[in-house]
Amino acid sequence: MAFQRVRIFNQGVVPGSADEVWAYLTDWAGQRRDPRRAPSRLASSITLEGQPDETPRTRVLVIEGLGTLRETLFHQSDETRHFAYNIEGVGPYGIRNYLATTDVDSIDARRSQVTITARFDLPPDADVTEAKGFIDMAHNRSVMNGLRSYFANGG
Repeated sequence: MAFQRVRIFNQGVVPGSADEVWAYLTDWAGQRRDPRRAPSRLASSITLEGQPDETPRTRVLVIEGLGTLRETLFHQSDETRHFAYNIEGVGPYGIRNYLATTDVDSIDARRSQVTITARFDLPPDADVTEAKGFIDMAHNRSVMNGLRSYFANGG
């Protein structure tokens, strides 16, 4: 069985300092955020397994129509604002071996650039367009637009 390998690159500018954006992103299950200012989410619920400031830690997302997704943040460098995480097991659309990194770079005191890279494998009969679209939506809608909305509402 020959798997399909998929690579994704998403990047965007968000309205927050690099330190603020980093704090938001490394709050892995969103437990420290004011729920009144929480952006719309892809998941109907998110829970954290592990300690909020320890690596590894896993967020468990329940996504309506797709089931449960376990994302484990296994590397975090606060110094370079870089982290790496995976999706455990088989994810939506048959996604396997999902591995992603996120980097936050300062543009100026009020803006940052967020870069997310990902790679995963799909079974030969899986729909690459649907799987890639799901991951792109998660990166762009949940992460990038979530950051923009959160900081536009006072962070």
